[in-house]
Amino acid sequence: MLKIKRLLIPLVSIITTFSIASCNVPAAEITFSNLESSPETYADKVITIDGYWFDGFEMAVLAERLEADDYAPGNLKPRGVLIWVSGGLSEEVRENLYLQPENVTGYPAHYGKVRLEGKLKCGGNYGHLNSYQFQLEVINSKMLPWSPGQE
Repeated sequence: MLKIKRLLIPLVSIITTFSIASCNVPAAEITFSNLESSPETYADKVITIDGYWFDGFEMAVLAERLEADDYAPGNLKPRGVLIWVSGGLSEEVRENLYLQPENVTGYPAHYGKVRLEGKLKCGGNYGHLNSYQFQLEVINSKMLPWSPGQE
């Protein structure tokens, strides 16, 4: 019995150390191009991705890009690959977003360039009216330097 305990204690220690270490795996840094070409690679994994936050009436997304919107001069709209975002942004990021007061919905929108880290869900129907193929459950958010009109 003593031999079994001597073998079991180090084995439990190794398993515990491995389990704890695997929880601290850094997030995979990906691009929208990576996501579009092989979404299954990133499904149910923690990722970091840079993009354009856009929220408004029944919308909270990370967009591949923002394009001009004809509704009002200077307005922008999200385009390209869109990721539905759950969990929201940090207060610091929210306070630094640009405001777009005039929208076709009658509600204001907020936008800016951000880096988001979170768990990615793929292949489902996410967000408002199940309109999105991807969802990111945000863990961390950071504002990136950018201003409207700048690529």
